[in-house]
Amino acid sequence: MSSSNIVASPNPTFQRRLKQLSRQTLRGGRGNTSLPSTPRANMFFGMGMGMPLDVGINSLLCGLNSPDESKAIVRVNTLKFDKQLQAFGLEVMKSQTEQSLKSVSELDAKCLVKLVSTHYAQQDEELFMKLITAISNCSTFKNNQDSLREAGCLEALWDLLKSSAPETIKSVVVQAMSNLAVNEANQQFLKDCIPDILDALASANYEGLQLNCLTALLNLSVLPQNHVKFPELGMELLFSKFDAAAQSTDNEKLQALKVLVNLSCNEESIPRLLNAKVPPAFLRLYLNPAVTEAILLRHAVFLRNILRYAAAHVECLSICAHRPDSLGSSLSSGQIMCDLHARSTVIAATTANQELRGISGDILGFSGARQQPELAAAAF
Repeated sequence: MSSSNIVASPNPTFQRRLKQLSRQTLRGGRGNTSLPSTPRANMFFGMGMGMPLDVGINSLLCGLNSPDESKAIVRVNTLKFDKQLQAFGLEVMKSQTEQSLKSVSELDAKCLVKLVSTHYAQQDEELFMKLITAISNCSTFKNNQDSLREAGCLEALWDLLKSSAPETIKSVVVQAMSNLAVNEANQQFLKDCIPDILDALASANYEGLQLNCLTALLNLSVLPQNHVKFPELGMELLFSKFDAAAQSTDNEKLQALKVLVNLSCNEESIPRLLNAKVPPAFLRLYLNPAVTEAILLRHAVFLRNILRYAAAHVECLSICAHRPDSLGSSLSSGQIMCDLHARSTVIAATTANQELRGISGDILGFSGARQQPELAAAAF
C-alpha cells in the first residue's frame, strides 16, 4: 500500500460484507440492524448514507475527520464495536499481516496500533503474534518509523512489554522497539523504557527475548544522554552475561559487550561501571587466546576506555576499589594488570587486525606502569 495514498481502499472481501450489512440496514431500517446505533456514529453517518452506523466510530477513535476516511479503515474496527464486525476485521487483518509491508499509510499504522492494543485481539495468540510481527516488520523501514510513533505505537509496545504476555510475544515486542530505536525522534520516548527492558532481560528464559533485549539496549545506548537510564544494577546484569553459570551464547556476549563499550565511551557512566560487580570470567575473557576476534576487539575497546579514565581519575578508581568483586577492585589487582599487560603484548605482536593492534598497544601503555607493586599501591 502506498504511503502517499491517504485513503486506502477497503479489502474487496470486506467491501462485499459492507454492502451486505448496508442492504440489511436499508431493508430492515435502522431499528432492526444487528449493529447498535451510537450517538458518535450518527455524527458521521447520517442522512441516508446506507451504512451500518457503528462504522463511523473508528473515525473518532483514530482522530479522522470524514466518513470517507473511516470507510478506509472500517476493516479494522477495534473498540466498543459489535463483536461480529470486530471479528471480521480481525480476519481481514490476518491475511494482510502475512504480507511484507514496506510502507504503511497513516491510517494503516493507526489501525495496527488500535487493534494490537485491544483485549479482544490479545485473546487470539496466533493472530496477536501476526499483528506484532507486522508492526515489527514495518518498523524496520525508516519511512514507517515516524508514522508508527505518531499512531501511538511506542506507548502500545511499552504497555505490552510490562504486561503478562508470553515471552515469545514480548520477544517480538522488544524487537519492534529495537527497530524503532534507530530513529532519534523515537529515542526521546524509548529511553524511558530502558529500565523495563533491563527487567525483561533479567527475568527472561527465552533466548530470543534475551537477545532482542540486548539488541534494543545496544540501539538505545548509542546516544550518551540515554546512559543515565542505565543503573548500576543494569550494568551488573550486562556483566553477568559473562558468568559461566549464565551459559550465554557468543552472540549474547557480543551484544552485551557492545552495550558496555557504548557506556564506556561516556565518562559520566564509567564510575558506575567501575563500581559494578563483575564475574571473574569477564576479565579472563581478554586473556583467553581462543576467544573470537569480534569479542576480543570489543573487550579491548572497553578496557582501553576504562583504563584511560582510571589513569586520569585515580581517586574515583580508589573509591570503587573498596567494593568487593567490583570492576574497580579487579583493576586494582597488580596481578590482573600484569596479566593484561602480558596478553596485550602478545596481541599487539601477533594480530593481523590493525585496529586491535592499536588498541592493545594503548592497553600496554596504561597497564605497564602498574606492574610494579609500589606504583600499584600508590595508584590504587
